[in-house]
Amino acid sequence: MNRFVQLFRVGNCVMGVIGLVLAALIAEGAGIIDHLYPLAIASLVVVAFIIGGNTLNDYLDREVDKQAHPERPIPSGRIGAGTARNIAVAAFALSLCLAVLLWDLLSFAIVVVATALMLAYELRTKKLGLSGNLSIALLTGMLFLLGGAVVDNIAATIAIAVMAMLATLGREIVKDVQDMGSDFDRRTLSYSPSSRIWQDGSAWHT
Repeated sequence: MNRFVQLFRVGNCVMGVIGLVLAALIAEGAGIIDHLYPLAIASLVVVAFIIGGNTLNDYLDREVDKQAHPERPIPSGRIGAGTARNIAVAAFALSLCLAVLLWDLLSFAIVVVATALMLAYELRTKKLGLSGNLSIALLTGMLFLLGGAVVDNIAATIAIAVMAMLATLGREIVKDVQDMGSDFDRRTLSYSPSSRIWQDGSAWHT
């Protein structure tokens, strides 16, 4: 696989755009034809944002990935860590700049909040267990809210955003369990640095 295709997770980019368009269709139906320009810009915003997030993730997780995902571009040596860091910064900056072209305060606000949430996740909350899982779930829900915002009908996408958020939360918890063997530097629902397993199903505790 091409190193940049793997780093960017192009499949995720495609799915992100599909989710955005589906949300816009749910919100506006055939009227979506009147919003092609903002929808196209929003699609580019989503692609740049996902590239930034995935690249930053691989950059910050490069030591963990030597055990968990040694085939990825950075731990395998096919892309330098510095190069990945620069790509992440440029992708996030591009996403924000493109969001300005939407000429819509609500849409721009969603992108700004999503960027702040993603940076907080990568730099802090992903090592804190449930709060990290919730961050990713919220980001997924915000994708659908953006789809509604760009067609001026965000209210129609709230329900699907909530459903997407809950589905993603479950997926993130399952991924924590799958990666518990290599989670040596973070606290998750399946592992804590003190080597105590999270147990009690009625209350998460250390």
